[in-house]
This record gives sequence, C-alpha cells and structure tokens, in this order.
Amino acid sequence: MPTFSIIAAAGLNNEIGIHNQLLCHLPADLRRFKELTTGHPVVMGHNTWDSLPIKPLPHRTNFVLSHNLALSIPNATVFHSLAELQQLLDNHQETFIIGGEKVYQLFMGIADNIYLTRILGNFTADAFFPIIDEKKWHLAEETFRPRDEKNPYDLEFQKWVRME
Repeated sequence: MPTFSIIAAAGLNNEIGIHNQLLCHLPADLRRFKELTTGHPVVMGHNTWDSLPIKPLPHRTNFVLSHNLALSIPNATVFHSLAELQQLLDNHQETFIIGGEKVYQLFMGIADNIYLTRILGNFTADAFFPIIDEKKWHLAEETFRPRDEKNPYDLEFQKWVRME
C-alpha cells in the first residue's frame, strides 16, 4: 500500500477554510506545501480542485475524488473510491492528501503522516480539520515560525506520525 501523508493548514480550532477558500494567505505555508508535495501524487476532493488557482498543480500527479461517475477533468485523474485510488498509485511513493474536510476525514484512519501548519489564530470557518487523536499520533517534529510582513500569523510546522 502507498504511504499516505495528509497536509493541511489549520487554525487553533482546526479551521481550514471558508467558502471553499483558504483561511488566509501565508507564503511560508505555501512554500512548505510546494516543497513537500512537488514530485508526488496529490489527492483532493472536487471542491478543492475547483478552488485551485492553478490547475493541475504542476510537477505532481493530480487525483480528484468524486461521487460523480461521469465526471472527467482534463489533466487530472478522477477516482471514486479508496480501493480504486490504491490501484492507480505506485506502492512505493508517498502520496499527499491535500483536502478538503471530507477527504481528510476519509484518509485520517489510514494515513501514515500528517504535515500540519498550525496557524496561531482563530478564524471564522465552514470547513474543519479532523481532531488529531494523540493516542494514535505522535508529534515527531515541530518548528515555530514567527509572523512577518508577508505572513500575518505565527505558525507551527508540525509533523505527526501514526503510532499504530
């Protein structure tokens, strides 16, 4: 089975988005996202695909989960179930789960890693990241990044590893 790594940015109350958009513009988080995911497959829901400013994400194989069996998306591979996705993936390559809320929930039980940018702020949101169960996940790395002129919030770059 491939290695699944979830990647997200969430506020202090697990907020991840509002109206199909990110909470705020954070160049430091976007740079980390690009560094980690470039060269790897990325998996997302149809709403996340629709929200991307550049489609497909360059230098990554883009997979889109949809219940619509007739959906076809140029420059992306549409799949309809986890079993179907596993047949499409190279078993030896890390695959990144990039959102949104329902897709994170689907993969939370099988993911190997979580790369979380914790935004040290509170936001109005309509989409949320699943709660990380610290009985199942170990915080393996955490790096603090202070706010600056381009990033309006303090950030914590975290890597969680499944303990099971």
